[in-house]
Amino acid sequence: MLDIRYRLNVYFVIISLIGLLPINFKNSIINHTYFFSIRLDYIFHSLLFLPWFFFKPKKIDNPFIWFLIGLLLGVSIEYLQYIVPYRTFNLKDLFANFSGLCVGTIFGLLLELVKKSNKTISE
Repeated sequence: MLDIRYRLNVYFVIISLIGLLPINFKNSIINHTYFFSIRLDYIFHSLLFLPWFFFKPKKIDNPFIWFLIGLLLGVSIEYLQYIVPYRTFNLKDLFANFSGLCVGTIFGLLLELVKKSNKTISE
């Protein structure tokens, strides 16, 4: 199995490239496609940050700290898009990053809780 640091680095590179490369223009189909009245672009942003919690290193005990690091990453990517001339900052993108981060963290915490309760039951 791949080391968690390796997977985190690959994930970070992928998010950085998606955030900084000129791949999503204003007339792009992803900006004009909706799923349950939500623009597909925002769903994509949420999905990108959904797995963040699962890259948490074991040495970081506090999940809130890891959540804040993920939030800082999401804000940083959006801020870099503000600076880069061919990308644009969008507050809704930032909210979508945040929502994906929240859902992934809640799901991850619930999964950890289930694992702990199963471990306690089996002992």
